[in-house]
Amino acid sequence: MGVENSQEKDWQRLKEQYLKQIEDVLVDSGQPNVDGIINDVRGHLDRRYTELSPGERTWENFQKIVTEMGPPSEYAELVSEKQEHTAKKVSAKYVVILAVILTALTGAMFLLPVLLPKCTVPAWTNEIKRAFVNDPNLLGKWQSVDFVADINDFEPGEKHWPSDLYLKQMAFFENGRTGGPWSWTKGEIFHPGDRTIAHYDIREVAGATYLFFEWMSGDVTIRKMKPNYYVLKKVAATVPQQTQNEQATTAAIEAAKSWLKLVDDGAYDQSWTESAEYFKNNVSEDKWERAIEPVRKPLGKVLSREVKNSTYTTEVPGAPDGKYVIIQFETSFENKRSAVETVTPMLEPDGQWHVSGYYIK
Repeated sequence: MGVENSQEKDWQRLKEQYLKQIEDVLVDSGQPNVDGIINDVRGHLDRRYTELSPGERTWENFQKIVTEMGPPSEYAELVSEKQEHTAKKVSAKYVVILAVILTALTGAMFLLPVLLPKCTVPAWTNEIKRAFVNDPNLLGKWQSVDFVADINDFEPGEKHWPSDLYLKQMAFFENGRTGGPWSWTKGEIFHPGDRTIAHYDIREVAGATYLFFEWMSGDVTIRKMKPNYYVLKKVAATVPQQTQNEQATTAAIEAAKSWLKLVDDGAYDQSWTESAEYFKNNVSEDKWERAIEPVRKPLGKVLSREVKNSTYTTEVPGAPDGKYVIIQFETSFENKRSAVETVTPMLEPDGQWHVSGYYIK
């Protein structure tokens, strides 16, 4: 717990310094909605932090998040490009910009892959009017090997990108599902968070199969620059269902841990906000806070918490069919040394896991 507390303090200090720099730039430039923009940035930074596993919460990764979000001066420049709009429109545009920037930084998400709901037509096609078209060549597991400015720059055995690749791997399943936040149809990969569409190309090079995946960074979506490409080598033609379920369970456990941290901190309102829509539709925020505080607060601080068991299922009594992971944690509290917390995250249409049920005994 001591190490985790130290890591969080380091993150909070760095985050607040970065936000203060952005705030100073926006104030100096006379932007009309400084508080709204700062809140948007703060929310994206906090979400990025929760996507890191405990082992990845290092000072180097914290600096990487802030550095790749871009220098504070750029925030005023991006907003000023739309000064002819009203302050409300500027704020809305900026939320989109921030979502795009954040998506360019979410490489850590591939270490905690999740599955999109199984459906004949991916959910995103209803919004952007694309019918699902199968591509058997895309199915399987792919390992990143390079990052190039142009597809023709790639040469097997020669790495153009000098440092570690942020995107480690990708997995593509039937019916437009992936092992990450995306969904796909033939020729295109869609990210539901920032609503970007990346194109891909599959080529045979020197006897191996490679996927060239457009990387939709802020340079592409904001500055309209030509996209670079992640180059991934096919390492497996299929991903067994058991492996898919294991990947889903891993992602659900991380989501449950992040959600429990909010409860531990007494942020009951935020824990309700971060819960599944199914949960929020059945329990109001006020009712949730009135129910959880008298149960959780007397237990005191968490001394330890370990996963006891987890079960992937598509059916939960009293709830609609879907994708669920029922997780039991063995937890020791300051005022209750032995307890079992049961947390049930569910996979929602946005491709993310959110808690739909919780109780302590």
